[in-house]
Amino acid sequence: MDHSVSDLAREVGRERSQVSRMLKALERGGLVEQAPEGKRYRLGWSLLVLATGAGDIPLPRAARPVLQTLVSRVGEVALLSVQQGNRSLTVLREESHQSLRAGGWVGRSSPMHCTASGRALLFDSADELVEALTAEDC
Repeated sequence: MDHSVSDLAREVGRERSQVSRMLKALERGGLVEQAPEGKRYRLGWSLLVLATGAGDIPLPRAARPVLQTLVSRVGEVALLSVQQGNRSLTVLREESHQSLRAGGWVGRSSPMHCTASGRALLFDSADELVEALTAEDC
């Protein structure tokens, strides 16, 4: 659910300018994000990744059995990644007993074009969008 700065300021009993500064700091850390359609804020993927270990988040919960099935069929590690701005953020990792462990990717974000997950997220995107998302990293 998205919330405006005014709504959040009213809810926490702070000045709108204070809440706006706090939101900008939280946004830089990936804990909140600004909704693409306006000036409203919502929880960011980085916070959701942190919370996954402590709670029951719908996307990872739904994806885990799918990743487990995939791992059992192909014998390789499977990742669930989401687009976060111009980066790919790994949200969930399901291990394989047959592959070497390369490190923990959960909670890590990478430029979209530098990882298989990021390239998969870009797969059916228009050329203009791909160029826009990767321009900073070239």
